[in-house]
Amino acid sequence: MKEKVLGCDVSKDYIILHDGNQAYKLSLENFKSLQKLVNNSIVVLEQTGAYGLRWGQVLEDLGAKVYIADGKDFKNFKLYQAVRKKDDYTDAYYLRLFFFERPKRVWRFNKELAHLRALIRQHMRNEKDITKHANRLSQYLAVIFPTKNYCDLDRKKFLKALDEIEQELKQTPHALSGLALMELNKLRVVLD
Repeated sequence: MKEKVLGCDVSKDYIILHDGNQAYKLSLENFKSLQKLVNNSIVVLEQTGAYGLRWGQVLEDLGAKVYIADGKDFKNFKLYQAVRKKDDYTDAYYLRLFFFERPKRVWRFNKELAHLRALIRQHMRNEKDITKHANRLSQYLAVIFPTKNYCDLDRKKFLKALDEIEQELKQTPHALSGLALMELNKLRVVLD
């Protein structure tokens, strides 16, 4: 028996499934209907963030074989198909079509790999935040303490000096001291 293939567009609260002829809008509240529809089926999701990970896990738990379509390739595929309409139902339809026409651009959903990718993305966002807040704090410090070399410290030494910097800021009346302390606290939050 040939497996049924469903394209699936995900959102926070619901998914749109398309079997090539008909679309279904389902949520976890429709658990029985969802399970009946996806069990022993192939479901193709677009590579997305947390919602894709959530629904990938749910659908696998319900007995589906979940595949992930590369986001950039899927976008280009829709452009090639001259898809003008942009909605969840259209995306679900074309995700199904993408599975058949670009089989090398979809891969099997792997929960552990998806979790690892999410952790790596979060780490990269944290690194950007650390850099942003450290640079801002360094700029404030260059104005507040023009004779100190805080802005010349490498990142590791700068981060080690945060306690010292905080104490100095608290003891220095300057118009920017409050903003510098706020930036220092944001930096600490990201570091924790």
